[in-house]
Amino acid sequence: MQHSDIGKLVSLLILAAGAMACAAAPGQARAQARPAPAGKKGDKKVPKIILLAGAKSHGKGIHDHPGGLAVLKQSLEEAYGDAQVTVELYEKGWPDDPAAMNGASTIVVFSDGWDKHCLAKPERLAAVRKLMAGGTGLICLHFAVAPPKGTEAEFLTWLGGYYEDGYSKNPVNTVETSPASPNHPICRGWKAFTAKDEYYYQIRFGGDDKRVAPIMTAMLPKDKPKKETIAWAVQRKNGGRGFGFTGGHFHANWKIKPFRTMVLNAIVWTAGMEVPPNGVPSTYGQQ
Repeated sequence: MQHSDIGKLVSLLILAAGAMACAAAPGQARAQARPAPAGKKGDKKVPKIILLAGAKSHGKGIHDHPGGLAVLKQSLEEAYGDAQVTVELYEKGWPDDPAAMNGASTIVVFSDGWDKHCLAKPERLAAVRKLMAGGTGLICLHFAVAPPKGTEAEFLTWLGGYYEDGYSKNPVNTVETSPASPNHPICRGWKAFTAKDEYYYQIRFGGDDKRVAPIMTAMLPKDKPKKETIAWAVQRKNGGRGFGFTGGHFHANWKIKPFRTMVLNAIVWTAGMEVPPNGVPSTYGQQ
């Protein structure tokens, strides 16, 4: 091979290498422009949401605790994906391995109350006490706002209010419910709606506690109506957050978008996440 041929070959190789580098550059630029992922599943940076379901009770379509939490799990996973949030549903009321509770950002309890409450067993209550002390959030839905006997003072601190036997009321009504604190993150993206539910009212709150915010109100009872708080939120002194909602008697109500949005917002808020300006999106039931 002549020297001139070798020179031409070297020049061609240099040009080819340059072309390959230029072709790769746009792809590299796009990769650098992508937002950093929130973290891998199980990473401390990814919020961990624990859903504890009590057994079904009261007949078909009523107190369907596993079914209701399955709707919330699906909605959260569709809205955020695995990279943004970890959602674990335990249909026996508690994980077989208690270590699964470690690192929970928030705990959602949907079960019957008092002695049938998911947290009624001493070992479960002890584990939750530690989590509450560390700032983990807590949500109780419907009958779960009735705490295990003897734990009322603790639930008042963790949740901001509770159903008190002999004081609170629980009739079934069809009423309009309205956002009560428009500037609160949980009230984002939903408006007043009417639904039939067993909304507990006359909830026991801790007096004039400025940390507790009403989230949803309704005019109850129908014969002597006054504005009653049926959903509320609390910002605890240690930074933890709590939310209680007395609706959820009928499973069909999860198809009502504002009903669902409020609860999804509450889960996100108690987990320490930012609630989207228009609320957490969801499509279950397409209503």
